[in-house]
Amino acid sequence: MALIAAIIAFGVALISLQQWLLAKEKFKLDLFEKRFAILKAVESYLSDTIVSRKGSIERVQQFYANTMTANFLFDEDIINFAEKLKVKGLNLKDLDNVIEALPEGDERHEAVRQKVEILCEFLDIQLQLKDKFSPYLKFRKWKHGLIWQIFN
Repeated sequence: MALIAAIIAFGVALISLQQWLLAKEKFKLDLFEKRFAILKAVESYLSDTIVSRKGSIERVQQFYANTMTANFLFDEDIINFAEKLKVKGLNLKDLDNVIEALPEGDERHEAVRQKVEILCEFLDIQLQLKDKFSPYLKFRKWKHGLIWQIFN
């Protein structure tokens, strides 16, 4: 009778351990999906701005709405990165307004130069997104073996 109770207890413990491991992996997947959504929002914001070659308050607001959860999902490097992109987007909109208001001349040419500089920065940033986000989106290789999973 004691042997049957020990076998049942061992079985229950094993099932509990497997459920814990499954929950741990599900958490990783959920975190990945949320972080990946932020990456896609950044990518979309950059692409839309580069293609339109104009700043847009609406685009910045949408970017903010799509990335506001970054504070809870990433370290300071990505949070600061997203904030700088918002500011650059607003600067781009301001430059568009300045360019429209100024007549042909040195001031207007300087504003156009600054605008082109921001758009080039956006393009460079877009090309580096994979490297910027990859530390947060890498899946560790699946390891087989119960002991390895327990301690990792």
